[in-house]
Amino acid sequence: MRNGGDIGPRSGPKIVTIRGHLGGLLLEGARLRPTPSLDTLSATPDDGIPNHENCRTMKIVACNSNRPLAEAVAAKLDLKLTKASIRRFADMEVFVEIQENVRGEDVFVIQSTSYPANDNLMELLITLDALRRASARRITAVIPYFGYARQDRKTAARTPISAKLVANLITEAGANRVLTMDLHAGQIQGFFDIPVDNLYAAPLFSRHILERKEGSDPMVVSPDVGGVVRARAIATRLNCDLAIIDKRRERAGHSEVMNVIGDVEGRDCILVDDMVDSGGTHCNAAIALVSRGARSVGAYVTHGVLSGGAVARIAASPIKMMTITDSIMATDAVKQAHNIREVTIAPLLADAIGRISDESSVSSLFDWRPARFPTAAARPGSGPRGVRGCRRTPPDRRSAHPPTPTGVGRSFARHRAHPPASASDCPPMTGIAGSARLSVSASAYPPHWTIFPAARALQPSRFRLCLSANFPNRTPRDMLPQTDRRDSARWLVK
Repeated sequence: MRNGGDIGPRSGPKIVTIRGHLGGLLLEGARLRPTPSLDTLSATPDDGIPNHENCRTMKIVACNSNRPLAEAVAAKLDLKLTKASIRRFADMEVFVEIQENVRGEDVFVIQSTSYPANDNLMELLITLDALRRASARRITAVIPYFGYARQDRKTAARTPISAKLVANLITEAGANRVLTMDLHAGQIQGFFDIPVDNLYAAPLFSRHILERKEGSDPMVVSPDVGGVVRARAIATRLNCDLAIIDKRRERAGHSEVMNVIGDVEGRDCILVDDMVDSGGTHCNAAIALVSRGARSVGAYVTHGVLSGGAVARIAASPIKMMTITDSIMATDAVKQAHNIREVTIAPLLADAIGRISDESSVSSLFDWRPARFPTAAARPGSGPRGVRGCRRTPPDRRSAHPPTPTGVGRSFARHRAHPPASASDCPPMTGIAGSARLSVSASAYPPHWTIFPAARALQPSRFRLCLSANFPNRTPRDMLPQTDRRDSARWLVK
């Protein structure tokens, strides 16, 4: 009997106590009924990709700060928002009433603590308390924009660390987990005594930059020293150079650009930051870059706070286009601005919420990397050192073939070095979307590729083929993402 199942005494009433399974049967009262197989009980397939089919016990609660984003997330998960009433009394006290049964449910509360920060924070805290008292099994606070994040340390004598205080309030209100995006400082995760999942907009921005073809010679620029790590992550994905703006902040909300570290002359600069508040930092950075010969200046910012006259300031700046996410609900002024556009993070949040509910890996969301900008070998007319701004591709990774298109074809990028004898030998590929399945024929690949049969039904977004000829010093196991290495021996051998 699995899990130490117990059966009550034979005498007396026919009461059966169930704590496990017996021979594939589940004891229930005086009857026996078949139990589902272990495959149907698992929410994660063998390939490690959650299918989010086990969402029957998931509830999405939307507060008032960004209801359109919550509705988009629920639509991606094919769920309806939980009925809840969040209103205020005449003296502006917040009152929350959950109008559905959430006992034993996995509940996700979506609320950004943006302007008005204090009101939205109180809505979140009271909603968490209401769900805790309603006996929810697990409560996850989904905070796309975490307010008070800039107060993460003492900047002067007798000043508070408000980010830690807010973390304590959220924990004590009843949250069991926090899901947020692009924290101003990564160490804020340590302020919580509960698990924190910090999502990143770098993959989203990288894909957007590639799809929009933001300039022929791009260069990622960090508007301050504190954002170098964030900017370097996107520069690495795009295989571009990195520049840094050295600034001095005279007082809160105002900054002065002092120096530009890096040669930006003739480059298409892309400012990357986690938030834009007054807009002074980005506008001054754009002016400094243009004065030093930059061909164009764009910006990709995760959180568009845009307080005060920020929209008008950006509209009058040299910034060609500023791209923000919908982590904060856009105002009418933002929607009407000619050089501010918005991209949605609803698919990313929905996928992360589904993975948390399925107890799957969230970090694997960021394993995929988009195709990079063409290197010097692929650019016509480039010199021996390549076009300035893009690092040269290592010799063992160069290819005379054109870049592999996005979608399933990228999974077979290694196949180009040893193409099949004829077109009929190529394996059939069906579907481009991440949910599509593909069928792989091992006979179509070179002899040094050995594909275990279990790999022939993997999804394209996770399928990996390893070519030892191009990478003599790396084993197939080393070339797998970190989250796949534990399963590599099961389906891929050399």
